[in-house]
Amino acid sequence: MNFTLHEPSPALIGFITAKNVKSSVNSLNLYPDKLPDSEVMAMLAHLHPDDSYDGWLHVGMALHAGGYSLSLWDDWSKRGQKYEAGKCQEKWQGFNGGGGVTMGTLVYMAKQGGYCPAVHTQTLIDTRYVDTPAPSAHPEIPLYHWRELEALPSREYLIKGLIDKGASSVIYGASNSGKTFIALDIAFHIAAGRDWRGQRTKQGRVVYIAGEGGIGIRERLAAILLHYETEQKPDVYIIPTTVTLCGQDAQHQALIDRIAGIDDIQLIVVDTLARAMAGGDENSTKDMSEFVRNCDIIRHITKAHIIMVHHSGKDDSKGARGSSALKAAIDTEMHVSQANDIISATVQKQREGKTGVSYNFLLRPYEVGKDEDGEAVTSCALEIAEGVRAQDRLTGQAEKAYDVLVNLMIDKGVNYSPKKGMKPKNVVRIDDFRTDFFKAGIAATDKPDSLDKAFYRAKEKLKSRGYIGEWDGYIWLLDKKDKTGQTELSIVAT
Repeated sequence: MNFTLHEPSPALIGFITAKNVKSSVNSLNLYPDKLPDSEVMAMLAHLHPDDSYDGWLHVGMALHAGGYSLSLWDDWSKRGQKYEAGKCQEKWQGFNGGGGVTMGTLVYMAKQGGYCPAVHTQTLIDTRYVDTPAPSAHPEIPLYHWRELEALPSREYLIKGLIDKGASSVIYGASNSGKTFIALDIAFHIAAGRDWRGQRTKQGRVVYIAGEGGIGIRERLAAILLHYETEQKPDVYIIPTTVTLCGQDAQHQALIDRIAGIDDIQLIVVDTLARAMAGGDENSTKDMSEFVRNCDIIRHITKAHIIMVHHSGKDDSKGARGSSALKAAIDTEMHVSQANDIISATVQKQREGKTGVSYNFLLRPYEVGKDEDGEAVTSCALEIAEGVRAQDRLTGQAEKAYDVLVNLMIDKGVNYSPKKGMKPKNVVRIDDFRTDFFKAGIAATDKPDSLDKAFYRAKEKLKSRGYIGEWDGYIWLLDKKDKTGQTELSIVAT
């Protein structure tokens, strides 16, 4: 019997002599333990093609190395705004297995993004695809000529001149400064498609994580509807509990899964950052960076802007509390402060825009219901403040007395008409005000006569400058513009 031998093709030689024959055969779909396309798609759901050029390229290289189709990469790439028809095919033809990118790289990237393998594929992933970091060497550095930049997607605003779509921001301030009211007001305007402070918004759905306020946010939302004289409740979705975004118990993927069925989410509010850290150290660069990274994963997958409501440090003038890794990562930062009855939100950082812009508000109280004893339940909504005369601003003991009175109104205020013909107001007894003034140590003296004189001076200054009204042993807060005592002012800011 005669045999004729022909020189084998280079492809056949490469296949036969491959060090990892099993991997080579898998690329030809000859082994049953190759991950199904559905599982690969589940991984890709945790990544976004616009996150980075290198990440996009690594996904394509991994799919190519794993023997998957070009269409899988191309379909995923179409999710991004940077998608360019034919680009995937162009790159695909140049992949040759170099650069050290494998399916293990894709598994690692997906897990970093929050991917958790299905039970039936966990063993397969553990045995075949170890957690392999993406290569540190850049296979290709993106390079564009100036004229090519026009083809890149441009920034889109969520509130024109203030915050952008898909970006991140922090609203911070001291306790009781009005941070949550600012965040809720912004959330309402975006959900309702209303201009905010004269600046256009892009309407969309909002998810509000009320980790600190809980179900009490219901009253604040009711006050907003009364303030804007509407019964229409826009698409604001409330999570009335803490969502942990740091540490081993981080719930960023659970949050993504929970809101996956809500289309067109434009804004997610985390109120507050401290609650979402769930025991993490705000001063630790590692912990804060992990928190920021998890927030980045959420916004990259949902395409929503994330607002983080945060506290300032011991010295309010020195910025937000904790590691500077937060400020470095965000696009916009607003500092909220309250002087007397004016809440000011000042832009401290703007990656692409002006800083130093301030928005001033008053809090307007509203009765939003009755409690179980039939007594009025009140809350507040923001009202634009046109400005306050310098000579009407409070300082010293009068300013501290005003803060004491505001807190007393929160704790003991009752709806009552102290004078015949006067509309009911939220009032407290002057005696209670005096007692709390003494307890606060504002006068820095223990002498009864000196305490009484200090209280009288502070009370009269509040009255003469239009901050309070007084009648028949009762006292209430006024709008400073109204010296007649007929207009009630806000009583609470958190």
